Amino acid sequence: MLERLSALILMGCLVWAAVGFAAGNTNLLPGAEPFPDSLQTQLTQALQAKGAEYVPRTHHLYPDGRPQYTNRLIREPSPYLLQHAHNPLNWYPWGDEAFARAKKENKPILLSIGYSTCHWCHVMERESFEDVEIATYLNQHYIAVKVDREQRPDIDGVYMAAVQMMTGRGGWPMTVWLTPDRKPFYGGTYFPPRDGVRGAKTGFLTLLTRLSQVYSQDPERITQVSTQLTQGRANISCSISDTTGAGCHRGGRCHSAQESGGIVQKKL
Repeated sequence: MLERLSALILMGCLVWAAVGFAAGNTNLLPGAEPFPDSLQTQLTQALQAKGAEYVPRTHHLYPDGRPQYTNRLIREPSPYLLQHAHNPLNWYPWGDEAFARAKKENKPILLSIGYSTCHWCHVMERESFEDVEIATYLNQHYIAVKVDREQRPDIDGVYMAAVQMMTGRGGWPMTVWLTPDRKPFYGGTYFPPRDGVRGAKTGFLTLLTRLSQVYSQDPERITQVSTQLTQGRANISCSISDTTGAGCHRGGRCHSAQESGGIVQKKL
């Protein structure tokens, strides 16, 4: 009886997997809630509309070449955002939807800005945004927003000026931690994925973890830092850097060096 029940359960799982595979359900992102049916339909249609010649830019592929993951960026016209449409990361384009969800769930924003021909943008994608462990942590603890600097130079200009003010220089990819009201409390450029990679004392995953802990455990500190940085008080940038262990760096281009620090914000 038990063997028969186990066989039925196994058969059910196989049927469910087969149906999902046949239907092109590529939206079960690790660590993220399933997409609503309406959104899932939109993403599936957007992917199908790319046509037979479309080649997903990811190493997460089924044997027939279809992508395992598809996120909201598949609907975007930007070539750069489309490059990230099949990361296992629950990317949002810049917009009110992302910030409203961050506010509702009381999560920080991870803002990543780059452009399609930036070498180190692609390196960080390959090392971090395509990494399932890092994507899972981001999906669980952050709202991730991707911006194409060539299509949104206004956003790029604001945050680049801020990063340059706090680190002494800037570059792409630009990586910025924001509160749900779009105020930054930490930022930099390229970050290696893990401690020790490329000589980094603190890797991206460790930094994500420590900043998430600070955000949830000491919200008054985040508010104080983001408020002071908004007012241009650059000298307090290391109050967050000391917590993360990443240090404060003084330094636009496409960067290979890790740079980080607190930053300021203009209203967007």
